[in-house]
Amino acid sequence: MIQKYPTLRFVFDRTNKATKYISSTVYIEILYKRNRKYINTGVKLCKGEWSKNKVVGRLDSIELNKKIELLYSKIHKWIVSLQENDEEFSFQKFSNFIEAKNTSSFVEFMRERINERTLTDSTKKQHLVCLRKIEEFKKIEMFSDLTTVNIVLFDDYLRKTLNHQPT
Repeated sequence: MIQKYPTLRFVFDRTNKATKYISSTVYIEILYKRNRKYINTGVKLCKGEWSKNKVVGRLDSIELNKKIELLYSKIHKWIVSLQENDEEFSFQKFSNFIEAKNTSSFVEFMRERINERTLTDSTKKQHLVCLRKIEEFKKIEMFSDLTTVNIVLFDDYLRKTLNHQPT
């Protein structure tokens, strides 16, 4: 039987480097026609904090599980939409899908995160000042704009426009 659509699964510590003190990343593996692609979930765990495809034994395990499940769900829904439209899967289409997700606005993401997190008023004010400075800088708008060059330019911009040491 020819595999028409990929299979998904979580993979933790695929390089076997995790220990009690050294963390390793949780990936989503996309397997299609004997080819694999790994998507970094951004979740890093130490040995013993991953069991049966779930984060365990951490205070933030609920948040981390939501994060990885959300990414898994988005990928799975995209694959299901391919099936419903009788489109064939390809890693090129998948890369385009992932890149489209990553081209969202960094500024909007930052604004949403500031508003949804429970922060003290002073911390929220500091975050909003940072957001305003990024908006004034105008060279960092999308996630793809977060390059080393732009970050160095932003640091230079802050040093020139502020009367004190930027943090």
